[in-house]
Amino acid sequence: MIGLAIALALSNRWTGALAAVLGGVGAGLFVDEIGKFITQDNDYFFPLAAPIAYAVLAVLAYLAYRVGQRRRRSVRAHLYAALELMQPAPDGPLNQHQIDLIDEHLCRASEFDTDTQTEAIIEGLNHALDEAKQHVVAADTAWAGRQLTRLQSLEERLLPTDRVRRLTRFALAVLGTVGVIGGPGVCALALWHLFGPPSLQGNNSLLGDDFGPVAWTAVAVTAAIGLAAGVHAWRAVRRLGPDGDEHRSGTRSGVGSVILLLGGVNLISAYFNQFLVLVQATAQAAVLAALVRLDHRTGSPPHISDLGAPAPIHRRQDPGFSSASPSVSGPRRHRPRH
Repeated sequence: MIGLAIALALSNRWTGALAAVLGGVGAGLFVDEIGKFITQDNDYFFPLAAPIAYAVLAVLAYLAYRVGQRRRRSVRAHLYAALELMQPAPDGPLNQHQIDLIDEHLCRASEFDTDTQTEAIIEGLNHALDEAKQHVVAADTAWAGRQLTRLQSLEERLLPTDRVRRLTRFALAVLGTVGVIGGPGVCALALWHLFGPPSLQGNNSLLGDDFGPVAWTAVAVTAAIGLAAGVHAWRAVRRLGPDGDEHRSGTRSGVGSVILLLGGVNLISAYFNQFLVLVQATAQAAVLAALVRLDHRTGSPPHISDLGAPAPIHRRQDPGFSSASPSVSGPRRHRPRH
């Protein structure tokens, strides 16, 4: 509630990070107590609590990812983005990265047919941006920005791109081997318990220590998803080779493999062993982060264009001059300043 109030009431530069931390604490406290909420005897370790908690966190992570990747091409979208990026200006000078992004959004917004009010907004933001360029700082002066810059420098020094690629391939090879070898074996074991002697079938419910048909069906589904993840992982290993020219498709196959593990295997496995799933999810999240960083460092990820169509940042020109290279969405029309 405190995080929500801060996000709604204040607009300072630091409010986003603080609201995110407080909101994360609140969400963590909620999922930590699910077992007590859904049982009459306040059973904290009730088996069904772990899959529910994991599903809540997985859905939140997926929604955050989708919202972050969603892109719209319209004058309204670009103006909203420029206004939001300009928001920290009252707290102090903008850094070069922020100015470049604002510049790009304003250039894209000027490519659309606009009314006089929208043109006035673009013109005003252009004027404010020109003034901000006179006071630009080389990097973010905030403490979090400085630490992020240091971490990026440390990453480039200790984990060059080729080393990240090799480590990622090794991790994917391990995940792929476990899925390809373990998947069929676990699936065969589940089928044996499902269709074997009646003494092996146990209780027909997920609840209880003596697993029955429902539980073994869940195990079989988990094994099938793990097998599919293993196939995708090995496909990524092949495409991420040192001589391969399919690194972008390789990273996508790797991401697909990890998402199958995070969203499918772990969700069902959390019922059977919640603590093991925490270890698995941590390792898989590390592999996912390595894949995203590898794609970021080798594939020139998009800033404001759609995925799969990265757009370079174009600088605005003085009136009377035109850009030699058109943007992704077509030639830019430069409007004279009044």
